[in-house]
Amino acid sequence: MRKTTLFLAFIVVAMNVNAQLFGNLLGGGGGGGNKSTAKDKLTDPPQDAFGYSGIFYTNKGYRVKFVFTQMENGTTVNKMAIYHKNDNTKLISDDLKLDEKSKEKFKLLRFNYSQNSLIQIAPDMFALVTFLSESYRDDASKIEQIVFVAAKDEAKAKEIDDVTAKTLVEGELFKLQKEKADEEFKKLMENETFAKMVGKIGFIKRYSDVCYNCGRGKITEKTDVFVNSIELGKDNLYYRAYFKANPKILCPGCEMNTIYEIDGVKTSRVELRRSSAKWSNNIKKREIEDGFHTAAPTLISLSENIVDYAFLYCIYQNKAKFKDGANVKMKVTITTNQDGVDKDVVAEGTITLVYKDANKEGFKQLMDWVDELLNE
Repeated sequence: MRKTTLFLAFIVVAMNVNAQLFGNLLGGGGGGGNKSTAKDKLTDPPQDAFGYSGIFYTNKGYRVKFVFTQMENGTTVNKMAIYHKNDNTKLISDDLKLDEKSKEKFKLLRFNYSQNSLIQIAPDMFALVTFLSESYRDDASKIEQIVFVAAKDEAKAKEIDDVTAKTLVEGELFKLQKEKADEEFKKLMENETFAKMVGKIGFIKRYSDVCYNCGRGKITEKTDVFVNSIELGKDNLYYRAYFKANPKILCPGCEMNTIYEIDGVKTSRVELRRSSAKWSNNIKKREIEDGFHTAAPTLISLSENIVDYAFLYCIYQNKAKFKDGANVKMKVTITTNQDGVDKDVVAEGTITLVYKDANKEGFKQLMDWVDELLNE
């Protein structure tokens, strides 16, 4: 298991044709590359100061014309129109807008409209990409289709296929995500609670003790809300983890795992879930986190009859230790996990579990839940 080693894995997704936007391309261009250039009536556009405009050859055998407009009626518009067939037929119904923040802050040149992005992958070479939705335009795993690769040099356009183009696009988007994550982390470190808790797990008795539903990066709680111990069979238990790196950047396509340990006896959510259907039905997969903290997941909620069975099973295997007055320490580790293998440790914490005979009925209820599961 490594701590924070960057694991770069690109996800291959299905390429489905967006017929609504691109169904009128010349000559069935959605098929493949290296076709002869189709006849068209495109004329050279006026040159702009940045060199974005021009006639481009695509890897699908037809030409397109990019027309970049910086100013319009005295107003900065920074828009790109894409034409094909002739100077009056737009490939996309509306113009794509320059993503100024990506260009200025992250050195990525791209133009966006709806779920579409025109992304520079090399000098004078762009890929037109559709994503599953507009909100996924930064996410390499949500690419739906490479519509075409376009280059001013016809020979270069013919040399590149969609698979290669997709890999280049994924690389650009991964760099963008990494740079945005670094910026987000730097800002979060200005938050007193995050700075104290980064890489740690804070345990709470009420999920409302943290701003669990405030959204990404919204940390309003103070560290005095966290507890070091609970009474088993009496108290509820939740947690908030503060990650030292964005798990989705560390391990694209992975899932989250939590490991519970008492005196060397470990239980793993992923390992249990993969072991049998009954465990899988009671321990749900946790998708990879995209951010630097969790909400407030439940470990025990006696009032709602909700538990994390991996957490409970670790206690069950150590139940002989729980005698009146016992204080049992449990270590909790959160990792990224790929295909059952733990990769990056992103947060750790320790909670003391206190047993009292006064709470034995509540403790028995917890152990009975495990017995019922094991006897299914």
